[in-house]
Amino acid sequence: YSTKLTHVNFPVLETIQRDATFYECISLTEVNMPVLTTINGGNTFYGCTALSTVDMPVLTTITGYNTFDGCTALSTVDMPVLTTITGQATFSYCTILQTITMPALTTITGFSTFSYCENLEIVEMTALTTITGGSTFYNCFAISTVNMPDLTTIDGSDTFNGVAKDRVDFTFGAYTLPTDSPTASTGTQPSGDDDDGS
Repeated sequence: YSTKLTHVNFPVLETIQRDATFYECISLTEVNMPVLTTINGGNTFYGCTALSTVDMPVLTTITGYNTFDGCTALSTVDMPVLTTITGQATFSYCTILQTITMPALTTITGFSTFSYCENLEIVEMTALTTITGGSTFYNCFAISTVNMPDLTTIDGSDTFNGVAKDRVDFTFGAYTLPTDSPTASTGTQPSGDDDDGS
């Protein structure tokens, strides 16, 4: 906890094991992580209400819970290839976050990763994005566009639960899912075997 810390620059191969390392550092505005950053501790940046930018490089791994929960000024999250998020509620309640872009080989297995990001509008996924955690975008009321190319995998339950499915453009590869699809409430991805994704 600190009221004066404004920037954090991690060295290469940094691993954070302790809980609440930067908990409620309310003046922290920027976090820069080099390659092979690993965050295992819980609540690492919880409640850092001035944090506006997080730059995650290749091979970032987040296993701790609530890592950026309650970072209400966070407007940009830049995830490179090979980002892995297994912790719970990693970006929950990041209330001004508007766009999420997931590059190739992004893996999200944690529960409620972006839940209650109430101003999140656009979700962009690239090929080989994998989401198996439940309630990933739970109650992200403002989502209007979800783009999922070929080789995107969604197996988590209730992926888009609480999203207004009648106003969302779900695009899978070369075609758009009808607005009366169960995807918005259950996370179902169209397939040839009628798998409901739950």
